[in-house]
Amino acid sequence: MSHRKRSRAQCLASDEEIAERWAALWNALPAALERANPVGAHDMRVASRRVRAAMDLGVGCHPRHWYQPLRKTARSITRALADIQDREVALAAFTAARADATPDLIPGVDRLVIRVARERDAAHVVMAGALDRLMTRKLARELERRFGPAAAPGHAAAKGGTST
Repeated sequence: MSHRKRSRAQCLASDEEIAERWAALWNALPAALERANPVGAHDMRVASRRVRAAMDLGVGCHPRHWYQPLRKTARSITRALADIQDREVALAAFTAARADATPDLIPGVDRLVIRVARERDAAHVVMAGALDRLMTRKLARELERRFGPAAAPGHAAAKGGTST
């Protein structure tokens, strides 16, 4: 990732992309918080990774003192969602393995599924708390100030957009 100065056109294009990606992340938030929707956390994690990629393109366009903390926030969001996704993948693998397991192995697989499901539920609580701490009004104001109203959470929800 280059820290060289970017052209005005590059910076405007990256700012537009950053705003769109933050909007997609905010749109993915409600589904991520639903425990019954295993895809929600995955979609939000994908959205957060796309925010990070867009922000990587904008390095050199803005002063580091305010740009770096926003990039770190996006990285923290990705990390907060990782444990849930890992548990969902494990549950899918154990469920598939159970279908092919011999009868003597099924009780052990069932115990694993129960344990991992509990870990996933605990990860949801941790993730919700982490997102609550990260996604403050201060962050919303900062995103709107730096990248326009499209990047702010209220704007994304009001438009009823979808994540991409």
